[in-house]
Amino acid sequence: MPDPHHSVRLAAARTFLMHIGRGDSDEAMGLLSEHVTYRAQGDNALAGLFVGRDAVARHLMALVERTSGTYETFKREDWMIGEHHVAGLASAHAQSNGKIYRGRTLTLMTFNSADEIEGITVFFEDQHALDRFIGP
Repeated sequence: MPDPHHSVRLAAARTFLMHIGRGDSDEAMGLLSEHVTYRAQGDNALAGLFVGRDAVARHLMALVERTSGTYETFKREDWMIGEHHVAGLASAHAQSNGKIYRGRTLTLMTFNSADEIEGITVFFEDQHALDRFIGP
């Protein structure tokens, strides 16, 4: 018997990433738990651990600003759904200061018992390329 949480969590993950991809962080923040954690991997100016909705919103706005609003995930390739996690594989693209970033990302989201997103970690296919693109 399918777990009813799977479809709710997949819908929340898709909606969150859709809103983030459009720069609509207000709608996306409503899907997050109050104490959400967001991990941005790497060795760049945007890497770190961000705790709480406000910190996540500020981080995402910094990404939009750093990429002049060009960061987008233009093709969702696959979804993986587990008991407490949803992962989305996508191709991403951004431009900034004459540089271009293209690569695949894996966004791993953890859900709490209320079906809110409580943890987000973003992995990049070529972390070094992203670090060079974002810079210090």
